[in-house]
Amino acid sequence: MMQERQIEEYLARLAVPRQRPAMSDLRGLSDLSSTESHTFWEIWQTIPEARRRALAQAMQELAEENPDLDFREVFLRCLADTNADVRLAAVQGLWEDDRLSTLRRLLQVMNHDEAQEVRAAAATGLGHFSYMAAVEEIDEQVAQDLLEALLETFHRPGETVEVRRRALESLGYYSDDPDVIAIITAAFASGEELWQQSALFAMGRSMSPRWMDEVSAALRSDRPALRYEAARASGEFGEQGRSLLPALLPLADDPDSEVAMAAIWALGQIGGQQARQTLKRIMRSADASRREAAEEALHELEFFEDPLFGQI
Repeated sequence: MMQERQIEEYLARLAVPRQRPAMSDLRGLSDLSSTESHTFWEIWQTIPEARRRALAQAMQELAEENPDLDFREVFLRCLADTNADVRLAAVQGLWEDDRLSTLRRLLQVMNHDEAQEVRAAAATGLGHFSYMAAVEEIDEQVAQDLLEALLETFHRPGETVEVRRRALESLGYYSDDPDVIAIITAAFASGEELWQQSALFAMGRSMSPRWMDEVSAALRSDRPALRYEAARASGEFGEQGRSLLPALLPLADDPDSEVAMAAIWALGQIGGQQARQTLKRIMRSADASRREAAEEALHELEFFEDPLFGQI
């Protein structure tokens, strides 16, 4: 834990303009106490905007690469920054934070931030809490409040498509809610590609067999973005997605590399003899990235099919 004077000196060094902040310099902002975060915030606001943006983005990247670093107090403070790029980095840096206090702050951001991209990122980040609701890791009333908040955002008059789409995607975990089922159905039936992408994303999160026909149709789409989302959704279904294999297997050779990579990953999640044979074939491909993806998918398939896995 640093003393106040140390924090002041430390931030003074970080504030000096450079081409890019040194990652080693940022580690001192990890695991701040509430007192230290208060001192941090007072000094942070005096740093020039461009430098704050560079520092926040660097911390967000560093946190992704190093799970042992804890910038949560810094990111929570930065949600109030005047720069939208700083706020965006802060929201993204909090996506795996499961504290209820963070849930409340992300709800505030989704509802009130003036920047569309920040509201959309908050709606995406709330998907982590939606998942926790689905596996009953948060209180039932909190889960219900989150559902209502996401639905309200989706239906908010004047809200942008981007924010509404991200709210829909986070609602996917509420697989049995009739309102959620209705909006996923409507989004897919709209025929608008962006909405269909989000609907497929939500279908995968729901892991509900009610969507098999829609996912199967999208796997055969002439639009790569829809084939990609459908392949990812197929993988989310796991073993119950084996009925989708006739449409999914050809996508492992799709001319669009992103679609092919999604299909290869999905085969590793679904498993079965057909998936195994296809993955082994792709491991002999001339395409190095597809070979590596197939090897990783086959390893995961074999791990989950190992009889000892069920005893872990």
